[in-house]
Order: sequence, then structure tokens, then C-alpha cells
Amino acid sequence: LPDNEWGERVVAFIVPKPGKTVVANELKASLKKRLSPFKVPKEYITVSELPKSPAGKILKRELRKQLMEKGK
Repeated sequence: LPDNEWGERVVAFIVPKPGKTVVANELKASLKKRLSPFKVPKEYITVSELPKSPAGKILKRELRKQLMEKGK
């Protein structure tokens, strides 16, 4: 997503399994062990489902649009 300082920022959209919750701090700590620092998301957003095309691909532009509409 657009970012004034870095050009773009990494945001994670999370769809938890039914009956499960995701704790962003725990996920971030886990990702910090596995990813380069610039790849670790700065923001974690829980959603019920990801928008997909008829071919089953995630529509990143729709996620971007939803986030921009919320003013983030």
C-alpha cells in the first residue's frame, strides 16, 4: 500500500480458520524470525474472506481499495 515515507508499506490481511483467533503480536514475532525486516508487515488486518477473481486469484487491488476507503 502507498506510504509517504517509504513509497509502499507491507500490510497483512489475515483470514483466521473457523473458531481460531490470530494475535498480531505473536504473528509478527514469528515472522521476524523468518523474514527480512523490510518484509515483515507493519500492519495486520483480520478479514472474514479475501476478494478473489473467478479464477481464484486474490484481488490485491480490491484489498488496496478497501483499505484506502477506510482512510489507512
